[in-house]
Amino acid sequence: AALVDGALWCWGYNSDGAVSRTLRNEHRPVAFPLGGRRATALATGARHTCALLDGTEVWCWGRNHAGQLGDGTATGRLSAVRVAGLDGEPTRLAAGVAFSCAALADGRARCWGGGGNGQLGDGGTESSPAPTTVRLPP
Repeated sequence: AALVDGALWCWGYNSDGAVSRTLRNEHRPVAFPLGGRRATALATGARHTCALLDGTEVWCWGRNHAGQLGDGTATGRLSAVRVAGLDGEPTRLAAGVAFSCAALADGRARCWGGGGNGQLGDGGTESSPAPTTVRLPP
């Protein structure tokens, strides 16, 4: 949950660190440390989480086997990592089983992670650990 004051609280199944910096399941909400920044949007996938911090940058953590954290790797993270290469101002987030997306202020959308079923919207079925541009219809 991203609260009005920008604090982020998470709970639930946590085998990959999507909830807290431990691998312990959290049965009650725990604060996720944001280093003094504010969460203005939040998206949760199957085993990863992404947050829009201070309305300017997307940071993700948890499972990353398909590159769904957007840091250019397939390494899972217990701490948040910045999504590199969004190339625009993110306004909203979405996440699925092994992919993540950001809507940008200029009307574009960018997605990253598993793309085997076309989830990235770029016209292909390849995965990408870095943001790719969604091909929106004219």
